[in-house]
Amino acid sequence: MKFTKNQYKEQLLKRLSNDEQPNFKMQKISYSSPMETIKHLAPSLLPTFKVLNPQ
Repeated sequence: MKFTKNQYKEQLLKRLSNDEQPNFKMQKISYSSPMETIKHLAPSLLPTFKVLNPQ
């Protein structure tokens, strides 16, 4: 099953904000943007997001 970049990003974000990770929801509030949140909580995802979301 192949995803487009947007679908893949949505899936990733859904997984990140999943209720199985209650800490994530509480911490998410303290960072200004999703990118900041990912930098703090999931640095290993950064290369993926840079590819999907070049600045």
